[in-house]
Amino acid sequence: MKKVILAAVVAVLLVGSSAIGQITEGQNWNLGLTDSLTLLGGPSEAQTIQGIGTLNVQALGINPDMNGDPTVTAGEGIAAALFQTGEAETDGAAVGLGQVLSLTGGTQNGQQQQIGDLAGPAKETQSVALLGTQNLTKGIGSNAEVEGLNLAGFGMGQVFENNCAEGGQLPLIIGGQFSEIEGAAQAVAVVATTMTASVVQVQSANAPPAPQP
Repeated sequence: MKKVILAAVVAVLLVGSSAIGQITEGQNWNLGLTDSLTLLGGPSEAQTIQGIGTLNVQALGINPDMNGDPTVTAGEGIAAALFQTGEAETDGAAVGLGQVLSLTGGTQNGQQQQIGDLAGPAKETQSVALLGTQNLTKGIGSNAEVEGLNLAGFGMGQVFENNCAEGGQLPLIIGGQFSEIEGAAQAVAVVATTMTASVVQVQSANAPPAPQP
């Protein structure tokens, strides 16, 4: 008897607001988890569990007014959590598990902000790429079971304000991936899954031209 279960889900939520508008800020990141299990010959079992999280925030303010409050402000931050677990058990058949889970700054180099002085031009760019892969195998032989789980949660945001306007953008990514092989004696099974998601957000605006006399 052989049972193969595959499940993968990726949810992406984007929230953005238009902006009008010299602060320069940037953040890049690269988070990842990799695990593998191999069992060869004889009854055996193995398990792996990994997790990682990060929180990064930065903010700036310039050009204080008469009260000492900044007239141009900008801030950006990221928060992420990755979790990965794998388990294998066999009565003698060869089994294998390999998993990769990664979050990177994407095609636009993470987060970048260029906010002009007073009513000057403003631009915000942020991107992220999620990748999850799973490879499970069971060779010919006795009963065996192998399963793997990838979970990822990520959020980043940017806000700015100057004398002309204010703006912000916030993407969230939630991804989950689960695979399982349960095989009886002499059964052979292979499972390969891939989960991907990518987000790119760009806001760019210039202040309206000065009225002509």
